[in-house]
Amino acid sequence: MTYQLVYMAVVLYTPALALSQTTELNIWLSVIAVGVICTFYSSVGGLKAVIWTDVLQSVIMLVGLLPAIIQGLILVGGFKRTFFIAYSGGRIEFDKNFNSYPQQYQTPYLSQQQMQYQPQQQSYNPYSGALCYAELGCSYVSSGGDYIYLRLAFSNLIGFLRVWIDVVLLRPVLVVLSILTASNYLVYWFYSTCTLPRILVKCLSSFLLLIVGFINLISATSTKRLHQVYNYFKIGSLVFIIVAGIYRMYFGRIENFFEPFEGSTYGKITGALYAGLFPYTGWHCVNNVIDDLKDPNRILPRSIIISLLICILIYFFTFSSYFTVSSAYDILISDATAVSFAECVLPFLLYIIPIGITMSCVGTASGNLFIVGQMFKVAGRDGLMPYIFSMKHYESDIRIIAILFEIILSFIFLYFMSNIRKLIICVGMINWTCILLTVVGLIVLRYKHPNRERPIKVPLIIPIVFISILIILIVTSVLTDLENISTSLFLLTTTIPTYMFCVMWKKKPSDFNCRYNSFVIMLQKLFHIIYDEHNE
Repeated sequence: MTYQLVYMAVVLYTPALALSQTTELNIWLSVIAVGVICTFYSSVGGLKAVIWTDVLQSVIMLVGLLPAIIQGLILVGGFKRTFFIAYSGGRIEFDKNFNSYPQQYQTPYLSQQQMQYQPQQQSYNPYSGALCYAELGCSYVSSGGDYIYLRLAFSNLIGFLRVWIDVVLLRPVLVVLSILTASNYLVYWFYSTCTLPRILVKCLSSFLLLIVGFINLISATSTKRLHQVYNYFKIGSLVFIIVAGIYRMYFGRIENFFEPFEGSTYGKITGALYAGLFPYTGWHCVNNVIDDLKDPNRILPRSIIISLLICILIYFFTFSSYFTVSSAYDILISDATAVSFAECVLPFLLYIIPIGITMSCVGTASGNLFIVGQMFKVAGRDGLMPYIFSMKHYESDIRIIAILFEIILSFIFLYFMSNIRKLIICVGMINWTCILLTVVGLIVLRYKHPNRERPIKVPLIIPIVFISILIILIVTSVLTDLENISTSLFLLTTTIPTYMFCVMWKKKPSDFNCRYNSFVIMLQKLFHIIYDEHNE
């Protein structure tokens, strides 16, 4: 109660003081005026008025700040001159004492505190995108996620592009990334003092991939339950790391925080943003299985926002903990960062963390295979994918052919493209491009279906800012790291020919149809699969 009273007093007094200083109005009149205005629009307009006021305030601040920055840079002589003046005046020098004295401008402790509240790229992007997906999911309640929204907003071709890219690139690469990470941690357990034998990593990855595929082919219920267990292992391992990192920060192990961007270039920063955003991907996957939710309008936004908030907090403190032991370069070259951390901090964790991380990665791979079946189901129902992929087992309802297809693609990526960094950049560019198109589709759907009921409706400024940030990120990556995304661009070019063959070419030769139907019947007998009731 006391805290709330003090907090409200400060919140009211601060704008009143600013109003008094700029207009020379009496401070008491300023307090009364601000209080009356805020009380009026909050009472009449409710939460919606408060949100729109915050949006208007943010826009005014940005519009007013940009001309001031531009004018200041012109007067001073550019960015380089600005930083030179600040450095010469001692305004950006870090004091290496671990304290929080207000008389000192930039202490490590203060900088670390500021990092927790600054609008980070890795935090803003997922949250603003998650709000957009929450609106789409509650407005169009149908499994399929991006595919549904893009098909409704643009055309069947764009919807097919999303499914095709997800099936032949995103999901297999995400499965391979998870399996490779798990294998690296297990192998690093025995080869921590030397270079990891790549052939052993690939063999172990193949074994884990077979296990994950086998689990998904047996039972969907078991897959969901095991995925929950794997998440507990993941969170438990990260909590160990966070506690150990906070302990080291307390005793002043913060030397790696002083020059975090040393040696960076624009191209490397782009790759770093993809790598930094990668742990937060997955918040839009709930939209793919929305048909399985009992109350989508309530569960979907809560699950997206709460889970993303937990992820942001956990990963922020985890990355900060890593920097108490290793420099940015050490983290970059390490094959198993968590194990390296455990070796330096608490040796007994060396036997716990690899198991937890491995179980977590196996669960992630299993979840990606599970989602594929749902996407094939919806795309097959709409006639945009061969119906054989949407056929299910007559008892367990598992899309066996779809999962087998993904496992084969995963093996191809595993043996021909097993560099984790390249895989992250490859999948990052395509993934965020698809998300960009989906958020653009949100704006298009508002104008195409203006009267549709929308239980959640985000302010238009959020998708616009989100789109602008993603355009900058994607264009920069194409210009600075074309080599690593060449595979993604090549697979994109296969979309239109595949669409023309599978969807547009309706009257195929009778001989081809006869052979194809015979092949389907053979698979039905072999795997005991039947047509989905939606496709009959």
